[in-house]
Amino acid sequence: MYPDDRALLMVGESFNTADFYYATRFLFPDPAIFVDKGDGNTLIVCTDFERDVAAAHSKAARVRGFRDYGGDELRSKPRHEHLAEITLRVLRDEGITRAVTTDDIPLSVADYVRADGIDLT
Repeated sequence: MYPDDRALLMVGESFNTADFYYATRFLFPDPAIFVDKGDGNTLIVCTDFERDVAAAHSKAARVRGFRDYGGDELRSKPRHEHLAEITLRVLRDEGITRAVTTDDIPLSVADYVRADGIDLT
């Protein structure tokens, strides 16, 4: 765990975000979600197109796709809402209520999960 028993949450892409690349060791051209609860069971959630390659080449213990979190039903929403809702669903599914993040998280995602009660710093 990270400070105060918080999980690490990163949302973004790794082509231009060194922290995201360092955590995953995989280059994502599209936004993805990375969660580390400090127990070694790290999780990447990415596009289903990148899922198999990420599973084979990233250092994450688990890789899931956006569809696993209802990504198809959210396609009608604007992209920033789509990513924010999937991020919230990932956090809820992982039982995370407190997380630390980097400065690179999209503000729309941070605001969205905070509005739903996630303690994000």
